[in-house]
Amino acid sequence: MDVAALKALLSASGYDVRFRRDTWVECLLLKEEESFAGRGADDDAAFTAAVEAAFPSSLSRTLLERALAPTTESSLPRPSPPKPAVGHKAAARSAPPLVERSNGGGERTDLQRAIDELRVLNERVRDSRDELGLCTSERQRLAILAWICEARAHTDVFPGDERIREEVAQVSRQLTEIGKAFWPGSVTALQLQMHPKDLPRHLLGGAASTWTSAAELAERALHSMEHADERRGHDEHGWADFAYTQPPPADADAALAELVEEIERYGGSLERYAEPRDPNSRPDEERFVRWIRTLRWLRGTHVDPDRWARVSGRLRWWAGRRDPNLSPHGKELDGGFVPPRPWAEMLHRPGAAAPTNGPPQSLVAAARSRCAGKRLVIVSHRRDPDLQSNVERALDGAEVEWAVAEPKRLEQLAAKIDDRAFDLVLGALGLQAPRPDRALARACRGTETPYLRVNRGRPVACLRAIAKVR
Repeated sequence: MDVAALKALLSASGYDVRFRRDTWVECLLLKEEESFAGRGADDDAAFTAAVEAAFPSSLSRTLLERALAPTTESSLPRPSPPKPAVGHKAAARSAPPLVERSNGGGERTDLQRAIDELRVLNERVRDSRDELGLCTSERQRLAILAWICEARAHTDVFPGDERIREEVAQVSRQLTEIGKAFWPGSVTALQLQMHPKDLPRHLLGGAASTWTSAAELAERALHSMEHADERRGHDEHGWADFAYTQPPPADADAALAELVEEIERYGGSLERYAEPRDPNSRPDEERFVRWIRTLRWLRGTHVDPDRWARVSGRLRWWAGRRDPNLSPHGKELDGGFVPPRPWAEMLHRPGAAAPTNGPPQSLVAAARSRCAGKRLVIVSHRRDPDLQSNVERALDGAEVEWAVAEPKRLEQLAAKIDDRAFDLVLGALGLQAPRPDRALARACRGTETPYLRVNRGRPVACLRAIAKVR
């Protein structure tokens, strides 16, 4: 049985394939209302066991094998173009279906689709930058790895095609710039001479023979990391110390501006890269520790995520220089690090009189002015009544609907988008959900409906995205 085809079928059917690895491997096929688990000595054995649990009877497995049986163009008639439904809009104005189906369009159609997918990926990287910057360095590295592997997977299908190569290069340039600014650690797949078999197995959780399999492994590894962090009680960006960021500074924006100014006096502007203007520049140990702890304290606030991430990148750069005075303190930049006392106490600085966890009022006002009286839909992998309620409060004045990214429901959503039922579509699909993200992007493009990527749908992420809409 073709494992790649089976995983694609499961994904198209709304199942999330997750792994937990210890001295053995557990695989979980997860959907909103059901799940199937399997265990084994390695990923393949655990996945096979989970599939057997999902398809327990001989008949169900026979039907599954038939569904996965390879077919050739010569053995099947070419499908006729679908007829539009009575009363529906003309095909030229219709949004494409959210669930892709092969139309036998030939190599040119496949090439154009690949170019379109690469352009959507470039947009996804751009739109996800702020939320990525708030993540731990481990998540940043895996997300960048998954994105570049997803891009280079198109070279497996169209080797040597100049148009594909240029689109991949654009994705690579953007990811390289992010890596140089946030400094999460080396991502070897960004090197042109790198081959899939050379990628780090410990990071992917297995060996990759093609860029397509590398992309699947990287995406799976990121989902596994997120799932493990959630079980450990880490926050949505992978950090373990949120409780220790309270009470927050009385004026977080001013504190960040002061921190940036002081760091730039030592290492030059943060506007381009983490590497300082003078690579030999070093802060003294006491100052460096204070900078790290101030940065961690500010993470519990709603300061500018890009500036926060650039400061984090500069501090990681210095921590990685093998300086005996600075390197030992790099552990305080790790996502799993928890201080013995709240960061405010560690810094001997008073926090605000009361926690101020709400988004800045200027941001709230800007977003509400752009969505007042408008119809919004937030598309997520699962229902979350608490999150939905928080988003609705943040977007007071807008009509907010929640949709789950399952194939049948996405088809219904496609029709609504085509009928212009929404003024804004927000994708709360996380950093890695290529298929539903591409589908939403295409559907919204067909009706010129703004499509906003908001990671997991935090209210402040929704507000930031909406505030940028023109």
